[in-house]
Amino acid sequence: MFIVRDWLVFRKACSRGAGDVMVQPPAEDGAEWYPEIVTLESMQALFGEDVACRARFERLAKAGGVGAVIRSKEKWLAYGWVSFGAKAAPSHLPVSLVRRAGFWIHTCHTREECRGRGLYKRLLAFIVDNALVPHGRSQHVYIDTAPGNLPARRAIRAAGFVEAGRLRVLYLRLPRVRHPLFSWWFTSEGHPLLDGQH
Repeated sequence: MFIVRDWLVFRKACSRGAGDVMVQPPAEDGAEWYPEIVTLESMQALFGEDVACRARFERLAKAGGVGAVIRSKEKWLAYGWVSFGAKAAPSHLPVSLVRRAGFWIHTCHTREECRGRGLYKRLLAFIVDNALVPHGRSQHVYIDTAPGNLPARRAIRAAGFVEAGRLRVLYLRLPRVRHPLFSWWFTSEGHPLLDGQH
């Protein structure tokens, strides 16, 4: 069975020096929550009881992806991953598309009880500010979301991303499997308006 889904794409300029990598900032004393780069140690501490989530993150890390988390001392509040080229490509997009685009933020999630506090916006800013740009050249980082995910669209725009068209992806759908086959990127196609947007 084949299915087609649309995704809205956003981009933001990202520029760091040659050889720069994601840098772990110091936690602020007394901060209720703070951003952190995901390591194997923090992965075990924060996601140890969620076997499926930890296994997925370990696969992304081994494939070259970089994870970031907004956390308190006790638990994760929001997380996201960024892929570089085809490495650790998001599972819902064809590898060839991500290879062309470069950086792609994906696999983002905020705890339900923590939503509405600006954590997703802060997470995206942290990823962009600390993302690797090879050869010291400016580059865009991309992110996508479903057209109906209005909170994510608002947070992405609030984090400084701009519209970059619409993706249409053809999937092969099997029991418990959805594999992306082809994609069409309509870069000049606008996004549906949000409430209050003109």
